[in-house]
Amino acid sequence: MFNVPEDCKNEKVIEIAIKLLKHVISNRKEGGLITYGELSKGLSFPMNPRNIEQPLGKISFACKENGLPPISVMVVNKYTFMPGAGFYKAYCSEVKGKERDKIAIELMNVVRNYAGWNDVLEVFENIK
Repeated sequence: MFNVPEDCKNEKVIEIAIKLLKHVISNRKEGGLITYGELSKGLSFPMNPRNIEQPLGKISFACKENGLPPISVMVVNKYTFMPGAGFYKAYCSEVKGKERDKIAIELMNVVRNYAGWNDVLEVFENIK
């Protein structure tokens, strides 16, 4: 079972996690990527796409603590279709250039292929 750390039990983090999980689950065959802007839209609170990095980091570290791939790799820049600097800093700070993009692409595939996202979604929905 997925254990949600205390710093992820904030209403905003929970709402972002649920939206991201639902998107990845329902759009897996199309790639599952979502831009920072798309993720920020339609939330019950105002969220500047540039400020969503902190809640995404909390969600990804919760995944890491539970032995899961970092789902935040699926949140990308609308022009590059790659994660932002915060993702790279957290997951491959020692790697530069195209090598770090290869790591991100590999992680995207791991996230797409992970079959347990519905279970994680259920946990987040039940603490809401």
